[in-house]
Amino acid sequence: MHKYILKRLVMMIPVLLGVSFIMFTLSYITPGDPAQIILGEGATQAMIDQVRLDLGLDDPFLVRFVSYVAGVAQLDFGMSWATQRPVSEEIFARFPHTMRLAGMGIALALSVGIPLGILSAIKQYSIFDMGANFISLLGVSIPNFWLGMMLILFFTVNLGWLPATGFATPIQYIMPTIAIASASAAVIMRMTRSSMLECIRQDYVRTARAKGLSERTVIFRHALKNALIPVTTTAGLSFGFLLGGAVLTETIFAIPGLGMFMVSALFTRDWPTAIGGVLLIALSFSFVNLMVDILYAFLDPRIRSQYQ
Repeated sequence: MHKYILKRLVMMIPVLLGVSFIMFTLSYITPGDPAQIILGEGATQAMIDQVRLDLGLDDPFLVRFVSYVAGVAQLDFGMSWATQRPVSEEIFARFPHTMRLAGMGIALALSVGIPLGILSAIKQYSIFDMGANFISLLGVSIPNFWLGMMLILFFTVNLGWLPATGFATPIQYIMPTIAIASASAAVIMRMTRSSMLECIRQDYVRTARAKGLSERTVIFRHALKNALIPVTTTAGLSFGFLLGGAVLTETIFAIPGLGMFMVSALFTRDWPTAIGGVLLIALSFSFVNLMVDILYAFLDPRIRSQYQ
């Protein structure tokens, strides 16, 4: 197992290199002069040229890219062009808020999606099943930013129950968590239902029922454990997408997380900050996928035997 984990960790290197190259290419071809944006409209050409020289913007593309990768290899993400502070300090000061939002979002999605999926599979074609499928269809179809604005309009503007901004107290977590978790909960519910329906029709489930086991034991000890394998994959991917999707949610609810900071960096052409944030999200996504693969070994003995 440790060899597999080491191999996956090594495979993250080309992934991060690819992400860096794509972001660097986008920064190179995107219109707008960062030096002009930093200095403002009243800057003279001599001032702009000096800033371009200081930032290395006049260097060839490959020289800048190799220099940046060499710095990242030493955990140096460069200096923020907007704040003149190390990028690592800027993004790590805000990343915990993004991780907390994504973590609460996936926790809510799992706690809602898995039970609804199990009940829908057990009560297939019932009113409950049709209602759950309709709600999941709405959850997949409604964009999280629109849902966030509707939550603010209803619970803050009309009722005055919940604060619209901030992320410091538990009551401020409610609306952002619901907004970011709705689509993931719907996807997990549909995957759980589909996987459970496939498992409860298998021969080993029929055998368990024929042995006289209770329906609760058959469902939760035999069917559910196998049904959770594809659900685990879906949950891992959903968590990665929540990290990226937090950008819009943080902007709507004024959460001082990495997503909101990256949006500001893109508007000001602060490319070191934007690239550093994307790299951190890509690295987190890769680690989540690794954790999902390790979790497979505990859910399925057949997968665990491959590592022994």
